Amino acid sequence: MPREDFLNMLLEDGCYILDKFVEPRAGGGGRRSKDVDVDVRHDIIYLAENQIPFFILEKINGIIGWSESDKPLVGVFCSYIEQYVLKWYGYAIGRRCNGTPQPIHLLHLLHILLIGYQLQPAPTRDQSHETAIEMPPEPPHARRFLRWRRAKQYDMARVDLIGVDLISISELGPGPGGETRSILDVKPIGRCGGVGLEFPSLYVDRETWDMLGNLIGLEQGNRKTLSQRVTAYCVLMSQLACTGEDVELLSRRRVADHLMANDKECAEGFADLCNGVIFNLDDPSLNYLRTECVELDRRYRSRPSKWAAWMLQEYCRNPCVAVASVVAIIFIAFGVLQAVYTVLKLRAVVK
Repeated sequence: MPREDFLNMLLEDGCYILDKFVEPRAGGGGRRSKDVDVDVRHDIIYLAENQIPFFILEKINGIIGWSESDKPLVGVFCSYIEQYVLKWYGYAIGRRCNGTPQPIHLLHLLHILLIGYQLQPAPTRDQSHETAIEMPPEPPHARRFLRWRRAKQYDMARVDLIGVDLISISELGPGPGGETRSILDVKPIGRCGGVGLEFPSLYVDRETWDMLGNLIGLEQGNRKTLSQRVTAYCVLMSQLACTGEDVELLSRRRVADHLMANDKECAEGFADLCNGVIFNLDDPSLNYLRTECVELDRRYRSRPSKWAAWMLQEYCRNPCVAVASVVAIIFIAFGVLQAVYTVLKLRAVVK
């Protein structure tokens, strides 16, 4: 493409983006559409091939003067993405930015807000301002982890996979200190002697694959400057939801809710999401969930845990069967005690 045509393309695309997303200043001419079309939002924010440098948008806005003078252009896009992308689809709630980010383009800005700009601890020397937590040094002979297991396999090992709806949390109002959380914030849980993970519910449609896939591509192409939190999360979900049976279980537990034709199609979407992705799950500087990986893998390999889970699922799923099992155990215990006392009484008589 000739240089002049390329510059004209950037100018036209920049004006188009500003016209769709930026509220014009009073008396500044122009008019922003009240509702940004879903396809426009998808094409401009999600798709990596449609990104233009953010400084070009700032230059054009400086000439046209559409946005308010007391609010920088990046703040306008931050407000829009937080409200109509992250919160609207339940990808993240709460304030996602404690400062003024400096994005390369709009997809990069979405990445910054999804992981939480300046909401994470200070980065290491070789990482960017939005990178993940600096991990402590590995102890000698640390347990290695190579992959996640299927959701059904974890369920058979008595591992709890629970989902919480971020949209419902946001509608209830801020909790103590304000609730700030995204789909990437997977938390370990433990109850009734078990272990598990708590997931913010992931709303899945065809736009979700495009958004997560392009964010993975952004991280894969900028390994030295961007954290790999989205990649780590997507690897987790793609290995958990390997089959339609796993997706059905995750949907029942509210970990993921999809609009695909069936569970098998949703599982194929998760599998394609990380197809060809190079990611070391055993590297704590990349995988922020490595500690949970090791703990769940230890539970999965435990034979007593599998036996206890099998007993609970086979005999405690039906309340009547559970009550009957308890009564049978009580009768057996009384029978054993009666036999013991009978033997002791006979020995006393013989003496």
